Amino acid sequence: MEPGEEYERVVEEVLGVLQRLRDPVTGDSPFSAIYRREELWDGPYIDNGPDVVTEPAPGYLSLSELKDEAFMEVGTSWRDKSADHEREGIVILHGPGVRRGEAIEPRHIEDIAPTILHLCGLPVPRYMDGSVIDLRETALWLMP
Repeated sequence: MEPGEEYERVVEEVLGVLQRLRDPVTGDSPFSAIYRREELWDGPYIDNGPDVVTEPAPGYLSLSELKDEAFMEVGTSWRDKSADHEREGIVILHGPGVRRGEAIEPRHIEDIAPTILHLCGLPVPRYMDGSVIDLRETALWLMP
């Protein structure tokens, strides 16, 4: 759908439905956050991203396809939720110039790609979100 009045109306309608959605058992929202893409990204490729992004609340996960029921038991094993992701993460670094056993300020997942490009000796495109992590700072990096 092309940007314009109809696009904005549909996005607002989707946002409204997601904000009103409640777990019928607990009454809780299954989302800790709901974003329009413009709230998360910018640059020349923003239109290639999803129009709406949801962040599941603890105890909930998003499925890759729509089902007849919005809420269902999915199991507790990691195999039951293999496509699920948590916001927090850990990246462990090792190599020359990386100080052992120290932590730096929290960074973002957007910093991974620029850092890898830099490590490979490649330029980081200006439009890329994130920045190069100074590997001399730490051997352990915790994402927020």
